[in-house]
Amino acid sequence: MSQNINRYLSAARNRASGTYNNAAGRMNATANSASSPASVFKSANGAQPSAAPVAPAYILQVSNSSAVTYTSGFDVLGAFQYLMGSSGTWSNGSFTLNGITISSVFTTVTYQQILWSTQSSPFQVGSVYLQSITGSANQVSDVYTLTSQSTSGETYSKPIKPFVNPNQYQNTITYNNSAFVINGYTKLTWSNIYASAVFQISLFPAAVIDPAQALNGSTVQNNFSAPSVATNTVTLQ
Repeated sequence: MSQNINRYLSAARNRASGTYNNAAGRMNATANSASSPASVFKSANGAQPSAAPVAPAYILQVSNSSAVTYTSGFDVLGAFQYLMGSSGTWSNGSFTLNGITISSVFTTVTYQQILWSTQSSPFQVGSVYLQSITGSANQVSDVYTLTSQSTSGETYSKPIKPFVNPNQYQNTITYNNSAFVINGYTKLTWSNIYASAVFQISLFPAAVIDPAQALNGSTVQNNFSAPSVATNTVTLQ
């Protein structure tokens, strides 16, 4: 049974990461390969798709309670490791490890619930926005590392460099449009969490897999358009 479920989810992930449907047709994307950045929100002619809605972002907040910079590497996500592991503590849906707490900015869903969902409902990220709330702005400009693994055991790792929007110079808000799939294995790792830093991570889905939708005859994949925050003044709070 577990092998059948793994094959089903693997095929669904491949469909989500390999294509993105919009009003202009279908384009190939490279989200399943972490070595190749892709802007999966754009149609073949470079225009933004108009048919699909913009998905609400998953917004996480990372807070360092210490006045000392943590330099041993800190993971965000990683459901299979941190939901079942013995490291760190959970309280009201937030996770704390080495004085650093990860929480959801929304009261309707906790970080713990988001992690649980990545195990059975993986999703393809099209854009990641970072915003420094307090502390060093370097927190949102430092390179972080994406690591993940497929159900077949294949692993990959890729450094991701955040960029400041040239149309709107705010060094406290950065973005990257490298596409990747978040599942229970996926982790985003920062080498340093600066002293007293608080920053937010906004994950904008391009496609979300929900196997339960197949029970009523619907497609298991929902596709979404790009957020319009790259060229406008925004506050991701």
